[in-house]
Amino acid sequence: MSSFESFSFQHFATLIFIVLFTYAAILIGRKSNDKMKMWIGYSIASLSFAFLVIDLIKRYFTGRLDILVDLPFFLCDLVALILPVIIFQRNRKWLGIIYFWALAGTSQALITPDLESHFLTFDFFRYFFMHGGIVSAIIYCIVVWKIKITWLDLWNAVLYVQFYIIGVHAINLILRSNYSYTMAKPTNPTVLDFLGVWPWYLFWAEVLMMVLFVLLLLPFLILKSDKNENLAFESEMNRID
Repeated sequence: MSSFESFSFQHFATLIFIVLFTYAAILIGRKSNDKMKMWIGYSIASLSFAFLVIDLIKRYFTGRLDILVDLPFFLCDLVALILPVIIFQRNRKWLGIIYFWALAGTSQALITPDLESHFLTFDFFRYFFMHGGIVSAIIYCIVVWKIKITWLDLWNAVLYVQFYIIGVHAINLILRSNYSYTMAKPTNPTVLDFLGVWPWYLFWAEVLMMVLFVLLLLPFLILKSDKNENLAFESEMNRID
């Protein structure tokens, strides 16, 4: 069977499934009690976590673990590791940060996948379930818990991603790896192909990130503001056992 192709039938079908799954989870979550709302979001995020960990274990025991590409240093991998904990601990600050990271970054991984394996392979399901689970879980939490995203969330997302980029680039220099593509563009077509050569595409990626972050904030600026909304969320989450 041929390798994966972006914008193919299998690609669009997978994206449609993720959208429908997220919509169904939101419908169920809205009708659930407070504790169940949390467990639904936690379960979706745990799916991403599970696929990441299973993939690492599988590669290790089959002797295929390559520290240059397989360690969980991509931003999506790190989010997959911490998101279940963030949801379980009802961490409002990090939900706001990951909202921007997931919708601006992880969603790009779904739209322009850096993937070679075709449908019905473990790598295919690992890639889309992990990335799709992150996006689905964060959208679910924002919608079901009615979290109002603010400018503070945006600036936190920008600040913490700078720490991440500096850290992962240092790892790349030490290992001579290319996590998060700070050293070179991925081989498969991505949005980075439109942003120039190294290192300029890193600068323009930051500019694009800011534009996307502001666009993601706009719906919350346009919608009627409720100053007590986030306080109500925190109070509600603190009541959950």
